[in-house]
Amino acid sequence: MFSPGYEKAIDYAVDQGAKIINLSFGAPIYPGPEVQRAVDRANDRGALVFSSAGNTAVKGNEKSYPSDLPGVVSVGAVGPSGKVSDFSTYGGYVSLSAPGGDVAVRCPKNAGWCTGGGTSAASALASATAALIWSANPDWTANQVLRVMIDTAGRPTEGKVPSRYVGWGVIRPKVALTREDIDPGDPDKSPLFSKYYAKKKASESPTPESGEEPDDRATGDDLAADKSPKTGATNGDTASDGSSNTPLIAAGAGAALLFGAVATTVLLRRRRTS
Repeated sequence: MFSPGYEKAIDYAVDQGAKIINLSFGAPIYPGPEVQRAVDRANDRGALVFSSAGNTAVKGNEKSYPSDLPGVVSVGAVGPSGKVSDFSTYGGYVSLSAPGGDVAVRCPKNAGWCTGGGTSAASALASATAALIWSANPDWTANQVLRVMIDTAGRPTEGKVPSRYVGWGVIRPKVALTREDIDPGDPDKSPLFSKYYAKKKASESPTPESGEEPDDRATGDDLAADKSPKTGATNGDTASDGSSNTPLIAAGAGAALLFGAVATTVLLRRRRTS
């Protein structure tokens, strides 16, 4: 369920200089226009907003908010095999995927490490990857960081792209940081939500006031749901025998979590002291 004040939390994060906001929570209830407006404000001020796609694939597959809002990068989960996790909610609003099945989590009562996960973990790793990319390219805009994440993602080997299960693919932080032919593209055009923001700019009342869902919620420009096989296997990461190098992806994303968090802290401190 959504509690009053989530929009204030998003505004507060942006006011403190946050460039990346991770929302690892969700509910199958439209949170209201206030949250949508807060997401819009964050994007307008150059921040990236990520959210977990949800964990209801085997329980009715209800779409999850705020992940299904325009301007929010929805992140699904893949497991060690490289395929989408059984629990990962799927649909046309899924933008990217990251390791989220059988990942390291703290045990109950903080008693060591256990295995667990969910799309919340996947969203956190995607956010950390964005932070790592941004720290290496501080002059890029949010649109460019996101475009590079999409362009370097491991694509599904079957079906349409984007896939309704893994979106544009599985994040690959190492590739995003080391590929020499990277083109971040137009700094002012969103790779996912340009049509939504163009429509919003042209409209005097782009956000519904009655509690109804917006017309273009988090489908992006081309994120139409498809009927592709339920696969998250990625080109260049899956061997011919079907085995996968996804643990290497997870390790890279784990490094992104550590170094990205450090980089984000440094950037925030610089902003506060400049």
